[in-house]
Amino acid sequence: TVFISAEKPSLGEADLQKRVETILQEVGGDLLSSEIEENETKGPAVILKLIVDCELPQSLLQKFLYQLESGAPFIFVNQLTIQKRMEDTAPQDPRLKISLHLSAMWRGAPT
Repeated sequence: TVFISAEKPSLGEADLQKRVETILQEVGGDLLSSEIEENETKGPAVILKLIVDCELPQSLLQKFLYQLESGAPFIFVNQLTIQKRMEDTAPQDPRLKISLHLSAMWRGAPT
């Protein structure tokens, strides 16, 4: 399904947070912080929003983004900011500090 499955939006937000954290761990990244933003109603769907700050090696960035956007439910990358860590000592595969604004759709069960 393209929608986050949960009884209510707040549980959907928690599910979205957990999914992103799991994907990040699977590819070898480190979660620095995550923040749920106020959701938005669009017709029968609720758009869940999440800001994530993380670090991972440059070589894993494409894999991370692919894992985020290719699964179900759909997770959308709305904004992406990438910075090279200044104190990084691995010039061949520098660690990147990444900030993502993500969204996913939640829709309650039909009544």
